[in-house]
Amino acid sequence: MNKKAIQSIVYACIILHNMIIKEDGRAISPDWVPDPPTQVQVPQNIHLELRNEETHFRLRYNLIELVGSLGLEFHESDEE
Repeated sequence: MNKKAIQSIVYACIILHNMIIKEDGRAISPDWVPDPPTQVQVPQNIHLELRNEETHFRLRYNLIELVGSLGLEFHESDEE
């Protein structure tokens, strides 16, 4: 795995971590102000496709295959 791929994975993890912290309301900053709600404009045909269960499972499977193809090693922790 090259340096750029590792950098991209680390950035993705940081972004996901921050999104989870923000959603849980556990943000560290005392000045945190929630983002105002936005209305996403998605064409109806794309919206219906994204809500389609078959599409959902196909995209999830593709993501799992992609992550699996990265060759990352999983090490089980001795700590319980």
